[in-house]
Amino acid sequence: MTLTYLIGKMYQEEKKEVGCNQHSVNRVPHSEEAKSTGRKIAKQHQVSHATVERAEKFANAVDKVAENTLPKLLSRLNLLSCRRFYLLDLYTLEVVSEHIKHFNLFVKSVS
Repeated sequence: MTLTYLIGKMYQEEKKEVGCNQHSVNRVPHSEEAKSTGRKIAKQHQVSHATVERAEKFANAVDKVAENTLPKLLSRLNLLSCRRFYLLDLYTLEVVSEHIKHFNLFVKSVS
């Protein structure tokens, strides 16, 4: 799965690099550029051109899921972390309070 994702992302990036803008001289049609890029990547990874195109679709889908899910997940993790630190602070406050009580008792007994 990871390799499929990486092949898809590689295909996306290399298609962008190969592309020309509207002011370029000797411009190759976009579909031809994509085909040659896809064939090159397919050859590098010993897969078919169709597999490279499917990998691009897979990578897009993974990115879309991550885009929609990751912020929600991070906010939940942040909330859990805040709760954990809050509970830790309450515990620390209790412990410090106990130490202060014992210290006050000690001071009274010594005086």
